[in-house]
Amino acid sequence: MLAGTLAFTTGIYSVLQFSSLPSLYWLLSLPVLLLAGRFFPSIRFILFFSIGFCWALLRAHLIMQQSLPLELEQQELLIEGVVASIPEDRTHYQRFIFDIEQIISDTGERQAFPLRVRLGWYAKDINIQPGQYWRLDVRLKRPYGFMNPGGFDYEAWLLRKGIRALGYVKSGDYNTLVDVQAGNHLQRLRHNLAERIRQHANVEAYDLILALSLGDRSALDTDRRTLLNRSGTGHLIAISGLHLGLVAGMVFFLTQRLWRISPFMHSISAPAVASLTSFLAAFIYAMLAGFALPTQRALIMLGVLLTALAMRRPLHNHRIIAVALILVLLLDPFALIAADFWLSFIAVVFIGYLLSGRYNKTGKLQRWLLLQTGLCLGISPLLVVWFNQLPLYSVLANSLAIPLIGLLVVPISLVAMSLLFVL
Repeated sequence: MLAGTLAFTTGIYSVLQFSSLPSLYWLLSLPVLLLAGRFFPSIRFILFFSIGFCWALLRAHLIMQQSLPLELEQQELLIEGVVASIPEDRTHYQRFIFDIEQIISDTGERQAFPLRVRLGWYAKDINIQPGQYWRLDVRLKRPYGFMNPGGFDYEAWLLRKGIRALGYVKSGDYNTLVDVQAGNHLQRLRHNLAERIRQHANVEAYDLILALSLGDRSALDTDRRTLLNRSGTGHLIAISGLHLGLVAGMVFFLTQRLWRISPFMHSISAPAVASLTSFLAAFIYAMLAGFALPTQRALIMLGVLLTALAMRRPLHNHRIIAVALILVLLLDPFALIAADFWLSFIAVVFIGYLLSGRYNKTGKLQRWLLLQTGLCLGISPLLVVWFNQLPLYSVLANSLAIPLIGLLVVPISLVAMSLLFVL
């Protein structure tokens, strides 16, 4: 299984190395390889490689077909669509993701044009909310980015989010709010919760509470981001595997204890009930975070683990990681170009290794220090490659911050947010 997973991953990665996409005719080779793999097991490594290659190639072509046509670049366009994200409030403008549904020509003719774009609107007095249906006068351009060593690959980041154009809203009378609640109910719920948190939370801690409870880091200022990055604790305010794992773990522990004293304990096993309830808790938390890509990956990995627990299957670390890796890449093959993808899986591998065998026989304090030190050393090469930095004191910072945030701040934030529904 490990060999097949490695071949599948390598096939996806090979597509990402081309400067221009190969033709879709390569997909025609897949049925031939499937037939050959049935009779010649020795070529199955090539078969898994080809499946990964063809899957990434197909997804890449589908995304590139949604690119902005060159003839519309930098042209003044009248578009209609839905606000698809919580707006980011900047000093002089607001920025948000917009799903275009149609373009309106000068003659009033409407043409279907599904395209996800990222817009900036230099107007602070406009009340933009997710789910609103707007008619906007915009100028768009294709996304461009720089690939400087150690720098942020903006174009790749936009590609992974399905954003195929950037632009800004022009001031004028054409900009009209057509419908207040046209869709995107999840993002509208998150926006309403963010506004409630803004009203009730402490001003100084508002940005951290918003990030930990809803996964919205747009309120973090430059000083806060710099402090988190330099201390190596920036991952703690991005809802991902750590947060979902902590929430699921606490719900699993409580459910298992309560179920064992319930009258239904003999009908359904406690691990099965605890696995289901903990996954539902993690799912709700991921939903509140907007199902961001890191959250989706963490939810898939957690689902694989809880399924194995519920079915009482042997928990082999390498099998769980292999199944989770395949599912994640089926959902998002372009996750391979993201730093958080590699950091997540490498961290899981090291945690599984450090907490198994003879390492698990040490004392709790020794195990905790060993875990932090080993994890820091394990992901250090990736930090150097991706970010050109290695904060050595992050071991101490994470040793203090992880239990504080995971066991205290996050549960209190989630309980407080749930109370907003009854206030």
